Amino acid sequence: MSEHWKVGDKIENRYEIFKIKKGGMGIVFLCYDHEDKTPIAIKTFQDKFLMDNQSIERFIHEASNWIYLGKHKNIVRALYVQNINHRPYIFLEYIVGDEYFGSELTGWIKRKGLSLKTILNFAIQFCNGMIYAEEKFKEMGKFFVYRDIKPGNIMITKDRILKITDFGLIKTILYAKKDIDTGLYKTESYIEQFGVTKIGSICGTPPYMSPEQCLGSIEIDIRSDIYSFGCVLYEMFAGRPPFVCPNFNAYRYCHLKVSPEPLKNIIDGIPSEIDDIVKICLAKEKENRFSDFRALKRDLIKTYYSLFDEKIETNSLLDDITSDYTTEQELLLKGMSLDELGKHEEAIKCFNEILKHSESLRLKYWTYVSRGKAYENVGQFKDALEDYNSAISIYPSSLVYCNRGNIYNNLGELNKAIKDYDTAIDLDSMNALAYYNRGICYTRAGKLYDALNDFTKAIELGFTMAYTNRGALYHLLGLTNKALSDYNKALEINPRDVVAYTNRAIVYRGCSIMESFNSIDFSGGNFGRYQ
Repeated sequence: MSEHWKVGDKIENRYEIFKIKKGGMGIVFLCYDHEDKTPIAIKTFQDKFLMDNQSIERFIHEASNWIYLGKHKNIVRALYVQNINHRPYIFLEYIVGDEYFGSELTGWIKRKGLSLKTILNFAIQFCNGMIYAEEKFKEMGKFFVYRDIKPGNIMITKDRILKITDFGLIKTILYAKKDIDTGLYKTESYIEQFGVTKIGSICGTPPYMSPEQCLGSIEIDIRSDIYSFGCVLYEMFAGRPPFVCPNFNAYRYCHLKVSPEPLKNIIDGIPSEIDDIVKICLAKEKENRFSDFRALKRDLIKTYYSLFDEKIETNSLLDDITSDYTTEQELLLKGMSLDELGKHEEAIKCFNEILKHSESLRLKYWTYVSRGKAYENVGQFKDALEDYNSAISIYPSSLVYCNRGNIYNNLGELNKAIKDYDTAIDLDSMNALAYYNRGICYTRAGKLYDALNDFTKAIELGFTMAYTNRGALYHLLGLTNKALSDYNKALEINPRDVVAYTNRAIVYRGCSIMESFNSIDFSGGNFGRYQ
């Protein structure tokens, strides 16, 4: 049974499991294929959702439709379906997300990584993927409605490419004989979110269900997806969905009867054009919404141009909304995936191949950043430094200065590291990782109050790992109650934080401050932020 596999096992004696992600319904095994020497993601549903032949056949049918979509930049590519131990598994391209925000849009929202430009960019990429999917389904002579649009089904790669995943898989339970309520669950980043609910013909994820879905209507169309994406857009701006309710019935009532609070009442200075787009998406009557994603995309591009006086195609070098999916980009994603799996030397070979041939400044930038990280992972700090310098020469981003600061930090050159973190923060005052890593430098330099301020700022920006470090500083400063409070908060957020457990035990043991200094563990982090 799939739920008995663990990290280190080999599926079919071929696919070595490096990480397992479990959501409300699905399980994803992130693997290395020892035969093809490539990363691969293998997905199935939890055993309890594939308990009869009908659900298994439906999963295979919907997975096959997803496979037919083929290759598109804004869609997670489905490769093939294989039965293993009488269970269907769909083999997918391996997606590597940002080290801080994670691989799902959920992390970008909860950890406050979205600027107005980034939201519009991601929204346009999403439209590209949905437009393509609708066209491909028409080619098959089939009607297309996604039915479960939500941040957890929207992936963001390290280089800020949005990819829609799980096409059609919700239909596996839509026709199930029994009702299903997956309720609340925590993501890989310990972010709590709603899973799928099915009651009779009603099926979807409650915070993002259209009024038609809430009524259990069989004849829903793409405008239902427009409403769901309107909920996601609202959340990208407000940090929460249009409605926050305790259960399905409360969500159902709100989607049917309650108008969400206008964004202009929540966010000071939000452009009226944005508020208007979200309102149209969230209209209760489907006739009052955008007719399809082409119409929504047109308004998004028009709004982008009016707000920033530039065409979307000329946006930051780091952004890319084109739907082209080049061989070099595939190689970049493969290299990133190999690096995440610990296959650093193989990743470096991929990055070298790109730099031999690519003329794209964007690809070169991301390749230097990614190869620099791979060099860092194998301890080749001089090579990593050269790559970060090359990336800075192309585009001096907050990310690269933060990464280069990490190198100087590792080399013990604290003043250089602090200077780079200063620059990273000047370029992006919301870069929580720069504050966090600068706090580590200040701690090592003995500047404890400066470190305390940086860890506090990182926490304010949503970087919860800093609770453990701030707790250690409080202990060193003799503020044991504050130290315990921070360790408890860290463990509430992440029950697997071994450092927080260890440091809290030191406090309970009643060590003196100087004894503690030698035993307290300051959790460090060589993190990058794709800015």
